[in-house]
Amino acid sequence: MGAEMYLASLLVIDDQNYMEKAYLGELARQLKLDPALVQELDNQVTGMA
Repeated sequence: MGAEMYLASLLVIDDQNYMEKAYLGELARQLKLDPALVQELDNQVTGMA
């Protein structure tokens, strides 16, 4: 469930906005997501662009 929440947020944020990137980092931390999973989700979304 946490990974899905992170992914949904990742899809809608502006990756050029510092505060939104900080939000994602804090979200991942609060959800206790594994850093490797966060990186994989980031890679999947950037590959979609």
